[in-house]
Amino acid sequence: MTQSNDLPARMSRAEDNIIDLRLAASALLQATDKNSADIAALIEVSRRNSEAISALQVSQLQTEEAIRDIRSSLVAITASIDRMDRLFDYLIRRDQGQTE
Repeated sequence: MTQSNDLPARMSRAEDNIIDLRLAASALLQATDKNSADIAALIEVSRRNSEAISALQVSQLQTEEAIRDIRSSLVAITASIDRMDRLFDYLIRRDQGQTE
């Protein structure tokens, strides 16, 4: 049995425990709020990074397409130069009377 003079001491400890629990709950809520804000910031950074990666992929595809176009143009230019070289050789030989 609890003596009547123990009751105020037990009530005081109970009140102290309640205060400790309130402080712990408050600290937990503050940490949760901070973590939520940090998570929101990380999500925003991740979203921006995803957009940047998408833009880079589009840019890379456009660059690769431009490189293909340049290579095709180089092939066509090389073929034209070869034809012009043959034509000049023919004209030079013709002018020199060496055509066969």
